[in-house]
Amino acid sequence: MNERFWFFRPNRAWMAAVVFIHDWWYSRPLRSLLRALPALSVMAGMAALIGLGASSNKPRLIQRYKSASSAAIEREDFQTAEICLRKLAVLEPDNSQHRFTQGLIAERKEDFPEARRIMHRLASADKTGYAPAHFWQAVRLLEEKEKTPESLQLAHTHLLRTVDADPAHVKAHALLGQSYMSQRQPERAAAHLARVARVIPAVRVPLARVYVMLGQKNNAREQAGAARRHFADVVARNRENVSARLEWTKSELFLEEFASAEQILKEGRELDPANEALRNALAQVYSVWSDHLPRTESVRRFELLAAACQLVPNEPTVLQQLGSLAGQENPNWKSVRALLRAALTDEKAAGVAHLILGTTASAERDYEQALMHLEEAFRRNPKSSATANNLAWVLANIAPPQLDRAIELANVAVELAPRNPEIRETRGQILLKMEAWKDALADLEIAAEAIPDRTSIHASLAKAYDQLGNAALAERHRELSGQANITRIK
Repeated sequence: MNERFWFFRPNRAWMAAVVFIHDWWYSRPLRSLLRALPALSVMAGMAALIGLGASSNKPRLIQRYKSASSAAIEREDFQTAEICLRKLAVLEPDNSQHRFTQGLIAERKEDFPEARRIMHRLASADKTGYAPAHFWQAVRLLEEKEKTPESLQLAHTHLLRTVDADPAHVKAHALLGQSYMSQRQPERAAAHLARVARVIPAVRVPLARVYVMLGQKNNAREQAGAARRHFADVVARNRENVSARLEWTKSELFLEEFASAEQILKEGRELDPANEALRNALAQVYSVWSDHLPRTESVRRFELLAAACQLVPNEPTVLQQLGSLAGQENPNWKSVRALLRAALTDEKAAGVAHLILGTTASAERDYEQALMHLEEAFRRNPKSSATANNLAWVLANIAPPQLDRAIELANVAVELAPRNPEIRETRGQILLKMEAWKDALADLEIAAEAIPDRTSIHASLAKAYDQLGNAALAERHRELSGQANITRIK
């Protein structure tokens, strides 16, 4: 650097300033200072005016940055928007909205870790923070595909924090009501849903379900009726409003007006034949309608389920309902079996179809077919207690029986569903075949308490008590073993 510009070096500049001030102070002419006082006064006034002007322009400056950031976000110029928001954060350090908007920009840029970090800093779960940030985190947790009890509890906590910070947050109240419903706390659910039902008519049907849980049937029908009138009016004003049509259908389903629900959706499909939501909703109507019919109306139930399968082929829920119609005594059994076999090629539905076909084959004592279908069902879903149970039953009854693997699967089934008496009976019967008398008694007694009229359980208990030398109890269960028929299908 040229030595002529030494005074621009920071470490020398401040030393030069100190020397200058020192020399001037001790060598200053007092008369010159007095002459300069008017000018110094004017300069001080100008500095004050400049400061005051800057202060008075601050609201205008804030508004300009807000307008600029909004315009930049609208045209997806996120870099400019973030610059404006950083300026706003300096000008309004206590306004959390600016940081919140930065979080939303990070989300739109798909920088999800940064978005979560910003929202967490604005609203951590351990204390009440900025309501929109709490609500954002709750919604994102509820949108996760793989929800866990921990993530659902965290979402619930953020919703509570939201209404704590903003008691008028209607969407948070609506979600809290549904959260309390899933936790089987109808009183708390009703408190939140009733608060926002007038503002969000879509919560009226969930509120009606809560009132049913509370035994308040009149209130339930009142809410469902209000939902029906509201959404019918919306559809009358705009027949192409699909979301209102779907909500209208929900109210009709709750009121068990199935034909009306069917007609509402058919009219919607005439206007928009390719709409997937309307198609799925109509399939659901047929499924629910079938469930509400008496068991004796097997033909009509099958017709409805077949219609649902035409709309949404291989839907697991509908296939499970078809399974309830399985059996040679059903006049539609061949058609049911054809639908189930068609579902075997569908990855989503194959597991359920294999389970139903295997269970039905077991009831018909076609153990070869039963074993093939149930082995495949268990391979696809090893966490299904029904599949493990039914496969264990088949393995214990084939010739020769495979008792070691059967008891292994029965243990899996009991671990998955320890309170299911059907599953406890299966394990008890397998233990009986293995001559583990005491262990068999433990399961069979539990099953007998829940299913007292099943003769096979009493016959097996009689055998176990005989082997353990308890003749009185053995005789008692022998007497009971002839009182009712037995259904072997699990």
